[in-house]
Amino acid sequence: MRLDQRLTPATAATVPGRGRSAEEIDMTDLNARCLGVEEGAACTDLATITQPVPLCTHHQMQVAVAIVPEMLASVLSMPKRAPVPEVCDAASSRLVARAKPVGLDLSGAHGDRVYFVRNGDRIKIGYTTNLRGRLGSLCLRPDSVLLLLQGGKGLEAALHRFFSGHRIGTTEWFRYAGDIEKYIGRKTKSAPGSATDGDAHERLASRDALLAAIRKRMGSSRAVLLADVVDALQDEGAPADLTVTELRRACAAHQVPVRTRVRAGGRVSVGVHRDDVPA
Repeated sequence: MRLDQRLTPATAATVPGRGRSAEEIDMTDLNARCLGVEEGAACTDLATITQPVPLCTHHQMQVAVAIVPEMLASVLSMPKRAPVPEVCDAASSRLVARAKPVGLDLSGAHGDRVYFVRNGDRIKIGYTTNLRGRLGSLCLRPDSVLLLLQGGKGLEAALHRFFSGHRIGTTEWFRYAGDIEKYIGRKTKSAPGSATDGDAHERLASRDALLAAIRKRMGSSRAVLLADVVDALQDEGAPADLTVTELRRACAAHQVPVRTRVRAGGRVSVGVHRDDVPA
C-alpha cells in the first residue's frame, strides 16, 4: 500500500479530492476520499480520518502494520537513560550525620533499625525490625552486617538520598564506594564502647581542644552555631549522640560565652560569637 502519488489525471478527476495538493484539500471535508492506493487502484472509500491525510479504516490499519513495528524496534534499541541521583536536602544530611550506631541484635524482633549489609562489591541499606530474619531472607551471614543504626524508614530514605550517586537502579543496593566506606568507618568508631567515645569526652573536657573545635568550625565567619560545631565533631568521629546541650554545658564549664541568638549561615540559633572567643 502507498499513498496516492502516481494517479493519472484521468483517474484523479473521477475521485473527489484527487488531483489537488495537500494544501488544497479541506482536511475537515467529511466527503473526502481515502488517498490510499492498492495494487495500482485508488481507494474509493470515504476517509474516516482527515489528518494528517485522509485515510479509510482499512488503509489506516495498513499504515500502522507497516510503520509501528519498525518504530517500536527503534525505540527498544535506544540506550536507557541513567537514573538521575536524588537531591539530598539539609534535613536529610543532618539526620544521616546524627544517626546513632547500635550493637548487633540477632535475638529476633527489636526496635527500628537501619542496616548496612555487604555482599561482594555491593552494600544494601535497608530497614528492619528483625535483623536475624532479614539476614535469613537475604541468605547472608551475620558478619556481612557492617553497620547498624537506630532509626526507621525516615532514616533509611535519608540515607538513600545521601548516597543516591552510588545507587544501583531503584533498588536498595549501592556500590560499596569510598563515601559509604568512610561513613561506616566513622559510625563504627563512634559506636557505644568504642575508643572514640572517650576521645570526644576528653575533647569537651579540655578547654583548649574545645576552643580549637569552635574556631575551626567558625572559620572566617563572625559566629558559629553550636549545632554546626556538633556536626563538625561528629564528622570527625564524635559519637552520634553528642548533643547541643552537652556542648553548651562544656562551654559553660570552660567559661566560653554562649549567646542564645547568633546569626550564622543564614540561620539564627544558640551559638558562639567571635567577639566572645577568648584569645
